[in-house]
Amino acid sequence: MPRIDELAAHASAGWGDILLDRRRTLIEAVTEIQGLAGALTSAMGRRAAMAEEALTSIRADCGATYGRTVPRGGVLVEGSI
Repeated sequence: MPRIDELAAHASAGWGDILLDRRRTLIEAVTEIQGLAGALTSAMGRRAAMAEEALTSIRADCGATYGRTVPRGGVLVEGSI
């Protein structure tokens, strides 16, 4: 399939300008999409890192009381009485 710029070279002056303008518009759209994809990839990477840090923190603090004291009874072990 021929490229738009090749078609524009063979077309009459009016159509050639329209095709070249369309080519520029397509290139701009693709560039914007690539930029957006890069930004999303970066943002998702940061979110994944934050989620992993949160999960690590939760795992490490799974027994944390956050300042509350929990009354604990003695542990009965056979033969301790």
